[in-house]
Amino acid sequence: MLVQSVDEVVADVLGHGVRTAFYESLQRQRGLSREAVPRHLDEFQQFLNETFGKGGETLARCIMKRFSEKLGWSFGDMQHQDLSDYFTLARRVTKSTNEIIMTA
Repeated sequence: MLVQSVDEVVADVLGHGVRTAFYESLQRQRGLSREAVPRHLDEFQQFLNETFGKGGETLARCIMKRFSEKLGWSFGDMQHQDLSDYFTLARRVTKSTNEIIMTA
């Protein structure tokens, strides 16, 4: 579900045509595949920040918000967390979240 949230946010914010280039750049710059994002959130956040500057933080918040919506959670209380902290908390909140996060 995390990968799906990333896909949707990248397409919505940057455009559908940019999504492939986004993942190619992630692979080239960080050696991360689309499927590896959930296991390497710190590196993914660094990629967003290096590639988009302050916009990287905005993209990360949009991803967290989309993920929250998919789970029916309120995002308001968690909007000041970084990706890694947010998903660490998500894993603690529900035992099944780890399985949900790791699937595409």
